[in-house]
Amino acid sequence: MQNLVTVIEFASSGIRLVSGYSFHGKVYVTSSLEGEPLPLDNKGFIDKKEAEQSLAILINTAKNQGTKETGAFIALLPPVDFKSVEEEGHSTTIDTSSRITQTDFINCINIINKEVKEEGKQIIYDDPYLFLDDSKMTYTQFPIGKASDQLTVRADAQMISKDSFDHYMSILKDLQCSPYIVLCSTMGAVSFMKASNCPDDFISLDLEKDFSYLSFVREKRLKDSFVLSYSLNSLVSKASQVLSLKEDRIRELITTYGLDANPGFEFKTSEGLTLERISGALKEGLSDIRDSLSEYIRKLELNDTVPLVIYGPGGDILHLDKYLSYELKRPVLYFNSKVIGARSKTFLNCLGAIRISSLPYSGEVALARKKIENEQMRNSHIGRN
Repeated sequence: MQNLVTVIEFASSGIRLVSGYSFHGKVYVTSSLEGEPLPLDNKGFIDKKEAEQSLAILINTAKNQGTKETGAFIALLPPVDFKSVEEEGHSTTIDTSSRITQTDFINCINIINKEVKEEGKQIIYDDPYLFLDDSKMTYTQFPIGKASDQLTVRADAQMISKDSFDHYMSILKDLQCSPYIVLCSTMGAVSFMKASNCPDDFISLDLEKDFSYLSFVREKRLKDSFVLSYSLNSLVSKASQVLSLKEDRIRELITTYGLDANPGFEFKTSEGLTLERISGALKEGLSDIRDSLSEYIRKLELNDTVPLVIYGPGGDILHLDKYLSYELKRPVLYFNSKVIGARSKTFLNCLGAIRISSLPYSGEVALARKKIENEQMRNSHIGRN
């Protein structure tokens, strides 16, 4: 199938594997799978052996479904020590007729990456937000084919911990899965939201089973992202203690009632609990997440019109938006993808990665970077030996 890609997202709640393609700006999914929860090693990374076993099973399962193909691989990595740096690169166009080509874009990106590289960090993706030709005319979309002697690219160079990057790349290497694009997980979600008329500025909360991602987007560009240790499981655990109920029962109450505290009539559960009591316990369970959000908003000095966007499985909690809107004094929105084949809220990051793969420069830059990395390896002490 033309342009088919398979996204591998590393998450402790289970590796996600989504195959699909983008056509005329829309994402189509051919297969979506999620593995079992995985333990973490002493560095806080997903256990290598367990991850390799889980990923091998998922890939074999995907190959036995649908088209029996995976296409090119894209890797989504946790935003460990994420950093985004604005920079610009300039290049003289190399085309004989002085028209902008993908090679000119690659040259600009290489210049940017040389300027921003840091010890202990790995640049994984450059997100361009503005292009300029030799007349200083600006473009928000890549002006391929435009007549110009010069190209300037302004981009956000996104980087994460090199230790984290090396860990997950070693898992992929052992399984002979060489990704042609590597992204921070939350960049996928931002890309998908950006194509769906999202606000220019917002905070996003990806509330998952055993972790959460908290991010800040400014002018539709991912500026910050990090991992929160608080999650749906921590909510369940604390509410379980407050109500003296088993965690499975707490999950049932969350699914059934959420934070609804006023049904308008007298009601109690089989345990004799009112909805107000259930809602109160769940709010106690959410206190760490609420406090983290409050502190993050204070640190960023955001005005009260900048919304919080919730996605991921946490978006299923009834009235969570109303509760956080009241506590944080700002609009709170849910974002749900509506892609056939991947309607689960866990797959949004993967869907955005598929969209990114269709951008006119993504594949060329990734292949060029791979070529440079291979050349560096050949010239290194390890490569020579």
